[in-house]
Amino acid sequence: VLRISPFQPLDEPHNCDLCPSNLCKGQVLRNWLNAASYERVIYVGDGRGDFCPSMLLSESDFILCRNSWALHTSLTSAQPPPQAKILPWDTGEDILHVFRSLFPLTNELPRRTESKVQ
Repeated sequence: VLRISPFQPLDEPHNCDLCPSNLCKGQVLRNWLNAASYERVIYVGDGRGDFCPSMLLSESDFILCRNSWALHTSLTSAQPPPQAKILPWDTGEDILHVFRSLFPLTNELPRRTESKVQ
């Protein structure tokens, strides 16, 4: 039996006016950011539900938003504008190009180190 339930319990509202009652992606992102340290965040989205988390990102982060879709339109008209760099995309190849430019591959393979599990 498959049971689907809201991510956010209805009796514990998240109080975000930007998001639907069942999920605040901004809160989910905040939880991830509070759980670990990241050099940068690359957020990929296209819809209105991606606006809230996009506005939480910092200057070192990137928002990959589908060109001319709801997220792109919302971000380009937002006041104040998002701190993260906005990179519109049309295809998966565009996203791949961004990732390759941000994380260039080298010919060096990481060295394997011996470790003992205890």
